[in-house]
Amino acid sequence: MKSVFNRIPYFFKFIFSHYLLGLFFLFCFRLILFYTHTSAHPTVNFSETILIKKAFSIGFQFDSVVLGYILALPLLVSLFHSFFGKGMKLYKWVSFFIYMLTFISFFISAADVPYFARISAVVLESASDSKIIFSMILEEPTYAVFFIVWIGMFVLYVLIANKLIKPISKENIKDNPIVIHALFCVSSLALVFFAIRGRLDSPIRINHSFFVITHFITS
Repeated sequence: MKSVFNRIPYFFKFIFSHYLLGLFFLFCFRLILFYTHTSAHPTVNFSETILIKKAFSIGFQFDSVVLGYILALPLLVSLFHSFFGKGMKLYKWVSFFIYMLTFISFFISAADVPYFARISAVVLESASDSKIIFSMILEEPTYAVFFIVWIGMFVLYVLIANKLIKPISKENIKDNPIVIHALFCVSSLALVFFAIRGRLDSPIRINHSFFVITHFITS
């Protein structure tokens, strides 16, 4: 079994590990948002488990899209490196790129908990003015809690990613036939493609985030 695992190209395990880990942390942010705002919506029947599962399922699709865009360029660079590159130094820069975009995505997820605006165009326009962002934080001390959550979650993400991926880089990965290697390349491209697509039946759109009148239990 270990021999089979060692035959999986490093780039595939690298990208797939970041994808799964990113999904987990973005799901944690959604849990924080859910439990933070549950008490603020007493009129919503949260005992309707099916609706909650549906909301988190849609949230998973949108989180997958975010991670697909984050990992698209790192994957292309990793694929090129798997054919023509040598050594592991390139992955340090690839990891830095992933961490930088993850840092931003975690900030948006953390800011969405108290602001709860579903990151509309109005929010993004206001976010372009740093003075507005910092004034909101300074005027509302409770936002500092979510600032700590943002930094804490990101640091934890980096620590787990380094802990998880570092042993993979030390594996003695055996050379695969070109056909097998090509299959892993196609599989990784398919993974990122469907992640960006969000859905199997059609590309994900804004209207897919709503399925009930109650705004809180949508994505």
